[in-house]
Amino acid sequence: MKKAIAGIMLMTAAGAVTADSDLPEEYAYLGIHGTQFFHDTNGQRQDSADLDSALLPGLQIGYRFQSDWSVQALYETGELDWEQGGGDVDLDTALIEGRRHFGSFDLAGFEPYAGVAVGHHEFGSDDTETLTGIGVGVQRAVASNVFIDVGARHDFILDNSRQDTQVYLGVNYAFGTSGDDPAPAPQQEPAEPQQPQDSDNDGVPDSRDDCPDTPAGTPVNDAGCAIERDSDNDGVTDRNDQCPDTQEGAKVNDQGCHETLEENVRKTLNVRFETASANVTDDSLPEIREVAETMREFPESTLVLEGHTDSVGNAEANRALSQRRAEAVKQILVEEMGIDAERVSAEGYGESQPVADNDTAEGRARNRRVESVLEASREVQQ
Repeated sequence: MKKAIAGIMLMTAAGAVTADSDLPEEYAYLGIHGTQFFHDTNGQRQDSADLDSALLPGLQIGYRFQSDWSVQALYETGELDWEQGGGDVDLDTALIEGRRHFGSFDLAGFEPYAGVAVGHHEFGSDDTETLTGIGVGVQRAVASNVFIDVGARHDFILDNSRQDTQVYLGVNYAFGTSGDDPAPAPQQEPAEPQQPQDSDNDGVPDSRDDCPDTPAGTPVNDAGCAIERDSDNDGVTDRNDQCPDTQEGAKVNDQGCHETLEENVRKTLNVRFETASANVTDDSLPEIREVAETMREFPESTLVLEGHTDSVGNAEANRALSQRRAEAVKQILVEEMGIDAERVSAEGYGESQPVADNDTAEGRARNRRVESVLEASREVQQ
């Protein structure tokens, strides 16, 4: 059984090599675990049961309420072959543990922690012991919302001088993420304001209309009186406008013709993804849409998408992940926003171009990104 447990730990760790190691800063979780119980009899620690009967399955529930702190409640039960008792004995354990996490330390992608626990053992139906314990361990995300927990705890039995040791492996499912914005409160529609009377419908209320009978469609000033017409709304009246059909919003000279300038356009886009995947998070779509709108404004421009990761895991796997993420953004631009695929290129750089310190969770989060660079140089209407 000990070999089986070691095999599970090795396979789980191997599967986690290419996964993003960071967990959300705040989450609740529920999981299962297996514990190898080492029982101390007469002050000498030894495994007082055969390996099968000393393996205790259990459940745990916990809450990480800050980036560095969490609390966990645990229950496990099993049957020990207790040599001193001359037979099998049921063992039930329940405890609560507080943990201090050390996210700034990276142990091959695993996050270490230390904890203090209080609880009790119940041997059979009439023997209950109060315990306190200290423990250490590591945890690591292996898939979206799933993480493993490997550790050891040394228990001090307060009712006697015995000390027990436990080694455990757990698998947990996390609920919720840190930094989620609360849903905005529903806004009540304001009451429709009472509109002042405007008899000639020129947009100037009768109370301040100096010309109350202006013909329909006639441009008026703030006093409600006719002004010279400016058909293309460029600020130059039709009488002086040598370019009467200039594009709306264009900057024009005194003759009403648009001015041009040489302009370089550069836009950098940051995109976030779900853990260990190339799925773009919904909150990144508005920024991608902005890039698409800019590309439509400059139809001769091209876009380069650069994918980057943190330094956790295998470098080649990280490069492949960054390539997939850059291509995922390209796919959204082409398939959902109508940009010509020939105008967009994607390149994955993996962990080779960090913008922050990979030794911290915050730095690793900043390094997992896709940047887009849009460059165009042309004469544009302003």
